[in-house]
Amino acid sequence: MLLYPNLFILFLAGASQAAPAPPSTGSAPSIPSSLYTNPTKISSSVVLAQTTAAAKNSTVSASFNGSNYTDEAPSINPNATLHSLTKPGMKAPRQTQSSYLLFHTEPDIIIFNRPTTCETLIAAKASQLAENVGTSTSGYISDSNWGTLHQNYEWGAIYCHDVTNGAHAVYGDIWKKWSAQNGDYGYPITDETGATDNVGTTIRFNIFSQANAIYWTAQHGAFLIYGDIYQRWLSIGDVKSSVGYPITDETSSGNYGGRFNDFTNGMIYWHAGNSWVHVGGLPSSLTWTWNPINLGDVTGSNTITISSNGDAKWVSNIHDNTVFEFDWSVGWVLVDADGTAVTLYQSGTVGPNLSGIFGGSTNDNNIDTTVSNPVISENWRAWVAWNYGSALGNSGVDIPVIGSIINELVQVVEKVAPVIVVIVSLLL
Repeated sequence: MLLYPNLFILFLAGASQAAPAPPSTGSAPSIPSSLYTNPTKISSSVVLAQTTAAAKNSTVSASFNGSNYTDEAPSINPNATLHSLTKPGMKAPRQTQSSYLLFHTEPDIIIFNRPTTCETLIAAKASQLAENVGTSTSGYISDSNWGTLHQNYEWGAIYCHDVTNGAHAVYGDIWKKWSAQNGDYGYPITDETGATDNVGTTIRFNIFSQANAIYWTAQHGAFLIYGDIYQRWLSIGDVKSSVGYPITDETSSGNYGGRFNDFTNGMIYWHAGNSWVHVGGLPSSLTWTWNPINLGDVTGSNTITISSNGDAKWVSNIHDNTVFEFDWSVGWVLVDADGTAVTLYQSGTVGPNLSGIFGGSTNDNNIDTTVSNPVISENWRAWVAWNYGSALGNSGVDIPVIGSIINELVQVVEKVAPVIVVIVSLLL
């Protein structure tokens, strides 16, 4: 890739999302086709657009700034929900206390007093959920790393940390998913629990001790969600939210440390401590339009469209309103959620406009150019999650050089972007 040699370029390591264990490795799963079906129109919740013109020696300059993404502000305190139960202290001793337990027999109900321990709580839970967990396949096993006791069963396991919080069962597909994590995400602190989304879909889930959860549906299976993405999802209403329930595990994205979960109606994207909620299908393109461009005697318009296939399309018209020639230039810097910045630049000479002299030519500059770069396609989710664009136009006889224009634009986006990781030239 071509980098501007006269630009100050920062390379910052993309940190992983705060989570109980390192993010899963491997290639990202294919994007469900449903996410590209009937994509919703992107309407920015933060649009900062302005056009200004000012004399600069014999040069007229104008600027444009704008964003093109959706986001949803938190509306619920996750700490007030069941999903954010605080895990018990690690390696706390298991307690013993005396209480009454009910054991159902035929024909009588026998009530007797016995000490309550994690062993008795596990046994009672196994009896209650026998159809879900099956018969035991092990004795009681002590987990020194968690301070828990558990017993394995045909189709699941039951864990107890202390008698106050009780014993909790994980089974079925959620158990299989959880077991495949090799203990990285803690032990169950709820039984498998039911919920429904806004259209009545039956959802089952368990919450685990490392501030994470696994959600299951018959339509999609079981998926893991944790860390900041999990908390952001809880804050907008979890399964009742506008994005629905998770249909992928948390997955890496792009080249600079992005993470995401897909949901039935959207995506939550994370990078370096920031998260964004995208509602609806992933769009196949994003567009910035600067119209009108007012450079005094030179006017026009610019439209920049980037696409999920890596294309960047520049369509513009530059028009001279006088009988004199003018030099002109327009530069753009676009940046995504991961801090990937791309630059585009065009320049030329417009005029003279002879349309008023015997119907002569206007000598406009019309541009329709498409370039392609994998930095767009490989980081597409980051572009959808958050983006910002800044442009600067000049006309006259003493227009700034390209390096000066791009450097000025980089300084603008640095004030808005969470981080700038790399700057890549797309179009000269």
